[in-house]
Amino acid sequence: MRITDPKSGEVVAEYPRQYGRTAGTLQDPALVMPMLAARPGSWRETPIRPDFPEDVREWLDQAGRQRLRDSLRAIAQAAEAAGFDNAMLAASDSIGLRPDARPADTDLVSLALRHRDGDWDEARDQGPDLTGYDRFITGAGPEGKEETR
Repeated sequence: MRITDPKSGEVVAEYPRQYGRTAGTLQDPALVMPMLAARPGSWRETPIRPDFPEDVREWLDQAGRQRLRDSLRAIAQAAEAAGFDNAMLAASDSIGLRPDARPADTDLVSLALRHRDGDWDEARDQGPDLTGYDRFITGAGPEGKEETR
């Protein structure tokens, strides 16, 4: 099934065809996030609540009114930029790094994009390459030997 914007004809969502009888309703959490961000009071009743990882769900459950609103807005922006799954990974990362702070919009979007592009694991495992910086500071050449000037 394909859902398109009636004005522009742009494809908004695409779902695989379901055969037979299904008990559930197909939904795309990324499409629900803007509505949830606009009405954060519906957090506990939202049908996409099970789609959130347990750590993010628990963190949002414990959030005060303002932090919940800001966090859902940041998650919605990250989901729009990089997809719902990447936004969830970013939210988990953000909570793990700073559990007492609400995630900033730019932080979550940036983390979600890094997950989408595959940069997160690579950067976390290897860190930046500072070889050129080390050579500059120590005055060493490419082989690690001191250069004469």
